[in-house]
Amino acid sequence: MKDVLTNKTPAILLVYLVLFPLYCFVAHGFLWTATGNTHHHCRGPINKRPEVSSFRRASNCWDSLVRLQPVFQISKSDDTQEECIEKSTVEKRSLLLPSYNEDNFWGTTKSASEIVDFVTEQVFDDGVPRRVDVISEEPPLVVVHDFISAVQCREIMGAANETGRLGRSTMGATQKTSDTRTSSTVWLQGAECEGPLQTLATRVSRLSGHLPPHYMENCQVVRYEPGQSFDMHTDHLDSFNDLECRGRLATCLVYLNSQDDSSFQGGETHFFQFNHSVVPQQGSAVFFWNTEERPGSPNYTPTMNLTADWKLRHAGLPVESPRELVNKETQVFKWVCNRWIHPIPFGANVRGLQDS
Repeated sequence: MKDVLTNKTPAILLVYLVLFPLYCFVAHGFLWTATGNTHHHCRGPINKRPEVSSFRRASNCWDSLVRLQPVFQISKSDDTQEECIEKSTVEKRSLLLPSYNEDNFWGTTKSASEIVDFVTEQVFDDGVPRRVDVISEEPPLVVVHDFISAVQCREIMGAANETGRLGRSTMGATQKTSDTRTSSTVWLQGAECEGPLQTLATRVSRLSGHLPPHYMENCQVVRYEPGQSFDMHTDHLDSFNDLECRGRLATCLVYLNSQDDSSFQGGETHFFQFNHSVVPQQGSAVFFWNTEERPGSPNYTPTMNLTADWKLRHAGLPVESPRELVNKETQVFKWVCNRWIHPIPFGANVRGLQDS
């Protein structure tokens, strides 16, 4: 008998050391699954941790996902605008965005009188009447006169000059220079002209149907010299859909000085679809949606791909020197600024008056 046991020892050891632990592991896993104690990604056994710890683990998992997704990169260079970079496939955090979309005024076609009433009642709170020109009801194209004051216009131009950062304008997602746009540009951050920029951001927000200021890019100030222009273009490009900040939903273009005999001639903003040229007048704003999709329209979502609305193609016509100044050394410029709005937070920390 002893000899038999001795001969069987290797087999018995194999059973106890290998097969029996394997059996226990499989059986334990089966029972664990049967009782609902399955492992959940990034959280561990659901019923084996206190609720607070499980929440903390879920938060850590969420943080990991967010870290995988590119965030808005603030350029370290003073002469460039904040840039947003290519998105990843992780878009879950868009679910956390508040909704400014369902009841947006611009979601359906409005009559000219409805647009005028909306602008005069919703945008301004200073009691000063404004003239509103509706160039097109659908797609909306609106000119609001005295959108900001002459003093605010001069402060924005002065701040742009004082930065020392005016440089050749660029185009598109790649931000390259082009012969189709020959002006000079500087991006103003809020602290560089606080009061006027916050007033501008607040009024643009209201004009857009209350898309908030932090959905906007910083204020782009543009200076045109005689002979300079911006050929026909759309402010949204399909390539912008590959950026995390998505495309440029809407544009608010503000003229900072007027076309007259003492400053400049030409420089109108021409909209080809409507055969209409807007004459620059200090403080006047041109507002339009750049995309076929807009908040409030059917099936609109903030993260959807946006389609450029070609009806809103426009151009900045060449600036000319007034006739009496042609042979003089007096410098003349056309000044404008742009507020571009995105469907989600842009990341430039733009603030309105209510955010102060």
